[in-house]
Amino acid sequence: MQLPALVVLPFWVIGQAIAWNHASEVGLAEAWRSQKYALVAFILPNHRASEALEPEWSAIEKEETDGRIISVDCAAEPKVCEQQGVNSFPAIRLYQDQGARMERYRGPRRASSIRSYLRRALRPVLSTVTDKNLTVFRGVDDVVFVAYLRPKDTVLRDWFHTLAKRYRDRFSFAVTMTEQPSSAVHCYNNVKGAEIVQGDLNAVDSLQHFVKLCSVPLIPELTRRNDIEYNSKDKSFVHYFVSSVDERDEYLSEMLPLAKKYEEYLQFTTIDATEYPEMLPVYGQQPGSTKVLSVYHPSNGQIFPQRRMEKLSAAVVEQFLLDIVGGKVRPWSADLLSGGDTGHDEL
Repeated sequence: MQLPALVVLPFWVIGQAIAWNHASEVGLAEAWRSQKYALVAFILPNHRASEALEPEWSAIEKEETDGRIISVDCAAEPKVCEQQGVNSFPAIRLYQDQGARMERYRGPRRASSIRSYLRRALRPVLSTVTDKNLTVFRGVDDVVFVAYLRPKDTVLRDWFHTLAKRYRDRFSFAVTMTEQPSSAVHCYNNVKGAEIVQGDLNAVDSLQHFVKLCSVPLIPELTRRNDIEYNSKDKSFVHYFVSSVDERDEYLSEMLPLAKKYEEYLQFTTIDATEYPEMLPVYGQQPGSTKVLSVYHPSNGQIFPQRRMEKLSAAVVEQFLLDIVGGKVRPWSADLLSGGDTGHDEL
């Protein structure tokens, strides 16, 4: 018996805990053939990180109602997942050109982040803007790079295009013509409300450095993708564990001024306690905890867990930091746990 093109299980059939609308093998192939693109989440039922993705995925489905947002249950369709090389969950892939072209999404498993990634991926690698739409384009993403180029600077355009291809999954890029004496690249960091200009365009390396300089968030979400990058910095860390977008947004709103104040010495981060539960005991927190904070000094390995039950505020965190500096808080005495590799390689 032939399966229908798309197997959709209604919410009331699946139950209150999970509301995935899974596609079958035939349905996935049909989506590749009939759609301009397909964004696919490969998940496992009763898998903690997959369950955490479900409400985020549902939020995307509600906004993108054209049937291009798909999920696959790898327990029910193991052959499909094996063919696609899926070995960690949840895995998110973007398929284009009837499935011939695939990109792995490695960012935060949040609806807002996934939606932003999708919009970037569906734009040209390098958009061309004019005075009529330049202002609008500068606000399309958290971080936007616009190259103001003289018509004769074709080599610079090629360099900028190469840069855009490398970072297009994270930022948005455009080029516009200018009559100024020299070309320049402007970065619009809409989260920080900052505009930075790079006039030294004599080497590709200078552009890459500029991208990293302008796009560094004050409070990044720490993942396996960026862990090495941040741990290589000569700063102490203020890690805050969250289990929802609302918790993270609330923390960012409260702590951004404090993170800016101590930016030279401290790196504030958030860590998804649902995605990385093994990190809680590493930083002296109880398994299953959320909305807890730990300060980590890489130079000597000392960890200072914040275990107060009062609601964390910028004032509370700043006082905790000052107490650490003043020797009023003793470091966590347990040995660091080595933990184990969960095999999650798509973050």
